[in-house]
Amino acid sequence: ILSFFPINFEAPIADFSISPVNGCAPLLNVSFNNLSIAANNYLWDFGNGISSVQTNSTQDFYQDSLYQISLYVENTLGCVDSIFKNLEVFPKPSANFSFTSSDPCIQPTQLNFNNLSNGASIYNWDFGNSLNSSVQNPIIQYNTPGVYNIELIVENNFGCKDTTNNIFEVFQAPIADFIQSDDTVCVGDSIIFSSQSLFTDSVYWTIGDTVIYSDLSFNYNFLDTMTLDVSLYAFNNEGCIDSLFSVNGAVSIFPPNASFLISDTTYSLTEPLAGTFYFLNSSENAVNYYWEFPENEESYEINPILDFNYKYEGFYYFILNAYNGCGIDVDTLKINMTYEKSLNVPNALYVGHLDPKINRFKAVGTGLETYTMMIFDNYGNVIWETSRLNDKGEPIDYWYGDYNGSDAQQDVYIWRVYGKYKDESIWGGKENLFGKKMIKKDFYMTGTVTLIR
Repeated sequence: ILSFFPINFEAPIADFSISPVNGCAPLLNVSFNNLSIAANNYLWDFGNGISSVQTNSTQDFYQDSLYQISLYVENTLGCVDSIFKNLEVFPKPSANFSFTSSDPCIQPTQLNFNNLSNGASIYNWDFGNSLNSSVQNPIIQYNTPGVYNIELIVENNFGCKDTTNNIFEVFQAPIADFIQSDDTVCVGDSIIFSSQSLFTDSVYWTIGDTVIYSDLSFNYNFLDTMTLDVSLYAFNNEGCIDSLFSVNGAVSIFPPNASFLISDTTYSLTEPLAGTFYFLNSSENAVNYYWEFPENEESYEINPILDFNYKYEGFYYFILNAYNGCGIDVDTLKINMTYEKSLNVPNALYVGHLDPKINRFKAVGTGLETYTMMIFDNYGNVIWETSRLNDKGEPIDYWYGDYNGSDAQQDVYIWRVYGKYKDESIWGGKENLFGKKMIKKDFYMTGTVTLIR
């Protein structure tokens, strides 16, 4: 009896899966799952120089590249099949940076970053002080001492990332400060200087040009008159330094030297002998001042401003008393207070002359409070009149030799003027040819003006 066993002539079908199918270098633990059908033998080529005859495999890919993965399968009859698939390993960027900084002992401390990363297009900075940035080369400031972890995460277009970190320390600088038991002394006295510095491990002092101390406090005796420059330098163990300079911080003082002047003066436009004085104190070695002004006025200011209104012309005395701990000095300024007042009337008017002082007629004066001028013809008619003054008490208006809009004829005309000054005195006029004052009971002054054409 013959028996026949069926023979499998089914051709193998090669197939496999990759997980993951791509990723960033280094891409580790990539799983190759064999999905072939009717195959007994397998040959893998992973494109990275490694091959395998195992059914399934797990491989690592360290270099970025496009890998072609091949699987050859064979059955027991020698039938074969193959399949090719790609595995893409993306390049990984390299994160790196450097920075330069301003003095880490002085806040705000500024860092200028130099991004040295390769293969990146996205930058994420964390400066460790709650501040972030996406700028390629940022500039950042640290306002508070501390240790800061600076992190840079870079990313490329494939989403691959790299991270790097660096540490930066912002130091707490010392704060130099000192007190002294007095700020002005006389010869033979002494002062105690004491450091009040913060965050400080050591100090040294310079007194004048040569004397140096390293104690936290010391006593200095003044044996002569001098101006003393005191400097304190404070250090900490991080190498930070702070300094405090007290020019004239302690002074073995001279007796005071009182001196002053009136730096500016304004005068009233409406009252005689009235206005404002501005005093400039130029005293030396003084700490307190007492001013004595006329009419029992006084001041303790350094540079006082005095509003004055005096009744009489004459000399007024202004006194400055300058004090310090070693004595007093006095300076006095004597001022002659006079009031400027005048009034003059010309006697001719030449119409058509080139000189404006001649071709028009006006009384010239200053300091007037009230003023009236009238011009009469030979019949006693008033042909021109003015009473206007400016703030300085000066007559304003001119007579141009006209009357009612027409030219007055060439002739001799009579003027009459009343003038009272701001100090209440009356203008007395000029003397006439007979040497007598032309003063009438109503205080009007008269004269003549010759009109020439």
